[in-house]
Amino acid sequence: MSFPPLPNTNNEFLSPNFLHAAQILCDIFQAANHVLSQGNFDLHWLKFHQEAIGSQAFSLLVDIEASSEEEGIPDEWIRDVVKAFGNLLVQIQTAKSSALGMYVVKLLLMNYLIFILQSGRPLTLLMLIPSCFNILESVGGHENS
Repeated sequence: MSFPPLPNTNNEFLSPNFLHAAQILCDIFQAANHVLSQGNFDLHWLKFHQEAIGSQAFSLLVDIEASSEEEGIPDEWIRDVVKAFGNLLVQIQTAKSSALGMYVVKLLLMNYLIFILQSGRPLTLLMLIPSCFNILESVGGHENS
């Protein structure tokens, strides 16, 4: 997914204020998109990018929209940017759900291991530990929790 290109306007140039705002929007978009493209989701980073879009990006878009007629910014470009951020928010929410699911699985497995170790169960139960670690690895056990 990519950020919409700068609009073609009837004006000879785009104002420095608009260009700066558009660059900030593009930076917010690309940073969040980069985190999503890595596939190794961290809840804290996902929440950070979700909040950045909700507070910074959308407030900038409101300001751009307010001056769009004066600046000669096409409404279509603003709609395209809003749609791009909307799609990005959906992907972030999906990634957060996935990351939360992985966290819950890891937490349940770790609690199970602690239960086995503290319960004085026979050695056969302790043999389950390697398979639990394999499951942890398959759900992202290599990431920092």
